[in-house]
Amino acid sequence: MNILFHTEHYYPSIGGVETFAENLTTYLHEQGYDLHVVAETPHNGPEPFPFPVYRHPDSATMRRLIREADLVYVNGYRSSVFLYAALLRKKTVVIYHDVTMVCPKGDKMKGTEPCMVDMSLKECVPCLHQAGELKILRRLFRPQIKTLLSFLVSANVCTSRYSMETYPLARKRYINYGIDTQHFVPAEEETREGDGSSVRLLFVGRLVPEKGCQMLLQALKRLRDQGHDVVLSVCGDGPYRPHLEAQVQRLGLDDVVTFHGGQRGEALVRIMQQADISVVPSLWIEQFGMTAVEAMSCGLPVVGALVGGLRWTVTEAGLGFERGDVPALTRHLEYLVRHPEVRREMGRKAREIAVAKYDIRTMNEKHGELIEELVG
Repeated sequence: MNILFHTEHYYPSIGGVETFAENLTTYLHEQGYDLHVVAETPHNGPEPFPFPVYRHPDSATMRRLIREADLVYVNGYRSSVFLYAALLRKKTVVIYHDVTMVCPKGDKMKGTEPCMVDMSLKECVPCLHQAGELKILRRLFRPQIKTLLSFLVSANVCTSRYSMETYPLARKRYINYGIDTQHFVPAEEETREGDGSSVRLLFVGRLVPEKGCQMLLQALKRLRDQGHDVVLSVCGDGPYRPHLEAQVQRLGLDDVVTFHGGQRGEALVRIMQQADISVVPSLWIEQFGMTAVEAMSCGLPVVGALVGGLRWTVTEAGLGFERGDVPALTRHLEYLVRHPEVRREMGRKAREIAVAKYDIRTMNEKHGELIEELVG
């Protein structure tokens, strides 16, 4: 069976969607499918995959790949791809990662602040104009257009309970993200560094305002001022890093905050294994919260914003707060700092939930079942 897998985000870029795409395409290849990947992420070096990867192919090549495919996977949303496939009567699967069904701008943010209101012309038109959007009408009606076009897709896959319950799509399927719970594992006690006197917080994510790291720095400052021995590791990179580094200096946190840059693979696991608490203070709507589940698999309790798919993840194995609420974030962190036995028990439960509900093998099997149902 010939499968074409189109993805906007892919290796070598780092992120939850990229990890998902790498894992799923590797699984499809291992299952013996004739797999062809089209990726919009640029890469100039040799491809590390045992299957062909096309980077920004021309239109003629793209049409040929669609014509030759028995099934077309669209990881993200590219209507030009699945519409041409539908025209040729190909079976299609679209996987939804973004939040454009509930926000025309796609981030549920007003500048650097979270948008807390429902979608409406009154709220969205000024926001789009302020953001410099030129095609305002197209953006405004994008959710309705997506709903209509979803009837042309064989299966619309929602990757979180949030999107499954919120998005008005036809032929919806729920297949949540999965992570490799045999890779993301808790640390052996003897491998942990330091004397254990400091409580180690962890932030993993792209360094942009909507990820909320600036809020975590404010909470860390409050904890330090209260006399708590708390330190922070920041894993990630992005355009907001200089602002965050300046904030660290301004708050006098230079000695207790470490910026590790973007990390992946064993390096990321090692940093997670040294942490005590994972913090996901997102201001925008997280579709799922991949980094939260990776931390759970490493046996960490999660303190996170009750937004999007994180609402379900956080309440299963940690403590939640309303996005933007720094005092609430500080209180939750202080509670876990003061009660090590509670955070250890939360971490143990987090590991159990990650293995039972979010293992990558379960996710892959569900996609395999979907493929057999559609084409097999």
